[in-house]
Amino acid sequence: MSDQEIQVKLLGRTYTLRCPVDELDDLKLAADLLEQKVAQLQGNRASQSTEQVALMAALNLCHELLIEQRRSEQYAKSMDSRMRMLQATVERALNEGNKRVDKAPQDPNN
Repeated sequence: MSDQEIQVKLLGRTYTLRCPVDELDDLKLAADLLEQKVAQLQGNRASQSTEQVALMAALNLCHELLIEQRRSEQYAKSMDSRMRMLQATVERALNEGNKRVDKAPQDPNN
């Protein structure tokens, strides 16, 4: 897959970046999200430098990412556990069905 150049504006500066074509929209969304976080923090921290605000925004985003990763891991573990329980239930049901078939009277004409 080929890369394509894209221009994103962050903190009042325009940056030219390269990324895979299928990731362009996500990169734009990420840049927009960072701009929103910075703008939100700048309103609360007018005395801090742009660099400090950008670092705080990056820290907040990383923290949110870690929280979501943990939630995703917990969800995956929960689904894995449920799948194992479902598999065990199906296996028990199949075994019970097989036992009933084995105990059923046989037709002597067959």
